This record gives sequence, structure tokens and C-alpha cells, in this order.
Amino acid sequence: VRGMASQEPKCDCAQRKQQVKPGSELCWQPKKRVASTPEEQSCVALFQEILRIKTISFEGPSSGAYKQGADWCAAQCEKLGLKVKIVEPLEGHPCVIATWEGTDPS
Repeated sequence: VRGMASQEPKCDCAQRKQQVKPGSELCWQPKKRVASTPEEQSCVALFQEILRIKTISFEGPSSGAYKQGADWCAAQCEKLGLKVKIVEPLEGHPCVIATWEGTDPS
């Protein structure tokens, strides 16, 4: 819808404020959040990386970059020291199995 982004959401928050318990959301309001620490910035960068891989299934089994997505996920898990195995229960649709072994043998 044209012009919607510039309009402020309209709600009766002021009227409802007294009826709603403290801490609950009154209405949907977009909130701007910026990664402020190097750790947060690194997490955002990783998230952006995986979002750039076209693994969207509605594009069809022949056009989704499933292998690229699975390879990316496997590489990230390996960087963390996890044992990784990629399996394809359905041809062309890889699944990443990552195992983090514990120290308790029981």
C-alpha cells in the first residue's frame, strides 16, 4: 500500500494503558535496534550471510540453494568444534546433523 511506511500506526494505547497489565505490549510499534557490541555485530553479520543464501523452498526443489545453505551451516558448526554430518533423506534436500559431545560418559 502506497504511503503506509510514512504513516504512524494508530491505536488507542493511551486509552488502553490503564486496562493492561504492566509490561505487556499495547500495540505493534516498530522498534529500531542496533548491534552495539562487536559480538552483536558479528552475530548480525552471520545472520545476514545465511539470509543471502536462496534456500527458500517455494522457489522449487531445482532452484533453492539447499546444498549451499547446508554447507554454510556445516562450516559454522565445524568452526565451533562440532562433529558434522550432512545427510540427504530426500535427494537434493540436505540436512545438517551437528553433534556436540559432552564430557559425562553416562
